[in-house]
Amino acid sequence: MKYDIDIVDNHIGGRQGFAYICNSMKFTVLEADMCKEQKYNNYRTYASVRVATKYKNTEITAKGKLEFEDGKYFIGCNGGCCISSRFCFEDKLELVKNASLPVVRKDDIIAIAVYSKKINAIFLELYKVGKIDTNCMRLTNLIPLTDEEMEQVKMDAVRWLER
Repeated sequence: MKYDIDIVDNHIGGRQGFAYICNSMKFTVLEADMCKEQKYNNYRTYASVRVATKYKNTEITAKGKLEFEDGKYFIGCNGGCCISSRFCFEDKLELVKNASLPVVRKDDIIAIAVYSKKINAIFLELYKVGKIDTNCMRLTNLIPLTDEEMEQVKMDAVRWLER
């Protein structure tokens, strides 16, 4: 049986391609709304995400934002850190909002849903999460999947569809 899964570079499309990425629960899907108002033309920010890395015998997370600059996506540090002597409403609300953010780890394959409501278009780009450094402003780079990795994703999608 032929499935509607289209692969071009690190983009995946087609009805079953979208279904696999969005419904299999194997991928974090981050949104990049091209119509979102931005301050700068050459630097854009999109969805929030938590980046996890191992530290000693535990895992630590840092909040980041999907960012785009010089033709590349990465996850950047979401502002600075401030320690307050009081624990107020804004602190509690930030904890609640961050509680359900998606978490990504080194070598995870994630999808970025790039879309525009103005032109009624959406496509999925697949990336691998690079080395994570929670001490840097750029927490991690997102590396486009290779042709071989995309072919593996396609074969995994077919197996998922035939289950």
